[in-house]
Amino acid sequence: MLDTKTILISLLLFLLFPYFSASQNTPSPKVIVIGVDGMGAEGVKRTNTHHIDELLERGSYTMFANAIMPTKSAPNWASLLMGTTPDVHGVTGNGWRRGDVLPQTACEGEKGIHQTIFSQLKQHDPTIRIRVYHDWEGLGKLVETSACTEVVSTKNAKKTLKHTLEAIKKKDFDLLFVHFDHVDHALHFSGFLSKRYLKKVEKADTFIGSIVEELEIANFPEGYIVLVTADHGGNGRTHGGDTLGEIEIPFIVAGTGIPTGLLDEEEVMIYDTAPTIGAFFGVPVQACWKGRNVLEKRLND
Repeated sequence: MLDTKTILISLLLFLLFPYFSASQNTPSPKVIVIGVDGMGAEGVKRTNTHHIDELLERGSYTMFANAIMPTKSAPNWASLLMGTTPDVHGVTGNGWRRGDVLPQTACEGEKGIHQTIFSQLKQHDPTIRIRVYHDWEGLGKLVETSACTEVVSTKNAKKTLKHTLEAIKKKDFDLLFVHFDHVDHALHFSGFLSKRYLKKVEKADTFIGSIVEELEIANFPEGYIVLVTADHGGNGRTHGGDTLGEIEIPFIVAGTGIPTGLLDEEEVMIYDTAPTIGAFFGVPVQACWKGRNVLEKRLND
């Protein structure tokens, strides 16, 4: 015969079951990753970036995140998307082609590339809607298109912004990955931290402000998270070396459920981006990742 204590515990669990079920099924916030090619941390510090500053106030951030060597675009975007380093994913320069990397049993992705966060998200949730809008054509080689709902090579920063704002208005996405290349163009044309370069950083800040404004208008019930970062900075009119100007990049996360303050517990690396994005959607730690979720300690405190 059941005693009174057992009956009360059973009744309590019965009453709480719907609550636990609902919390487990709560949809993840919409996630927008904004990558600005060539936007080194020093460039942000020296520019009037009103909209980025607002994200700093309401999120977790560091201006001392590290790109990996060589500080070229393809190796760093690959590290960001794949959560590991060039010695593993094999993308060592901008001249890399699919198939240059030998297949790896656990980490082989689409058509001769290391697995990216896109296919890892798709495996975790086959219904996820991932849209990618990229300015630099070379980024397209790093995207597993079969895992994405839409991939558009815009070849133009304003067109990238237009696609992004339209996707937010339609509310037909779970993850937006947005890539702007205009700052890197200014770096190569006029030099890192030149007047032209800093003006283009200001323009990137304006783009970010437009995206956040549209997210606020959309008023997603589940909320949203914005992650802003870059692939490298610069040194004169080039990049690829090991100067601080080339290595140090911003890493900013703000939005629903994100704690505030400096990310100073551990060094933040560019390859921490994929695991951090994965955590937003409940993706378990992958064997293919060298990186970590940079917010884990804060969220568990």
